[in-house]
Amino acid sequence: MTLTKSKLEDIEVQLLLEGVYRYYGFDFRNYAPSSLKRRIWNIIRSEKLPTVSALLEKVLHDPACLDRFLLGLSVNVTAMFRNPNFFLAFREK
Repeated sequence: MTLTKSKLEDIEVQLLLEGVYRYYGFDFRNYAPSSLKRRIWNIIRSEKLPTVSALLEKVLHDPACLDRFLLGLSVNVTAMFRNPNFFLAFREK
């Protein structure tokens, strides 16, 4: 059976997230898949790595890479606190 590139990437992403959860306790497994993949690929490019599996190896063995990984996946929520439209919508709903 041949896996498509997309299916293989899905497996690699699941392994990455499971590895990070099991080793470090950070649980990103229920993040929105499309946003998660986009962020992961941004990290892969910034680390100059070829695959998601290569990122998993580096994250598990390099604490500095873990820090960069966490920053890359984290959503900067402070922007919403500086957005008056957010508060208006929040108040109305």
